[in-house]
Amino acid sequence: MGVDTAGESILICKPTEKAVCQQLMKSSLKPIESCLGSGRLSASLKRAILEVIASGIANSKADVARYVASTFLAVSSRGQIEVPKYLLLLAYV
Repeated sequence: MGVDTAGESILICKPTEKAVCQQLMKSSLKPIESCLGSGRLSASLKRAILEVIASGIANSKADVARYVASTFLAVSSRGQIEVPKYLLLLAYV
C-alpha cells in the first residue's frame, strides 16, 4: 500500500456544462480530507470498524489493525490512530 503524489481523472460533461468544467480545471483545489474523521477515533471510523467485523471481513485483532492502517485517515495521520481494545475484542465474538 502506497501513497501516490499524482493521479489522473477523466471529466465528462454536457456541452452546456463546458464553461463550468473548464473553470473547475483551472481553479486550485482544497486539500482532501478523510471522511472517517480527523486523526482520532471518530464515530465514522468506529462504524467502519464495526462493519468490517460484523461482515466477517475482519476476524482478528490483526485484521482490524490492518484495515485501519489501510484507510486514508491512517495514512494522512501517519498511523497515529489507536483502536480501543473494546473494538478489537469484538473481532473475536
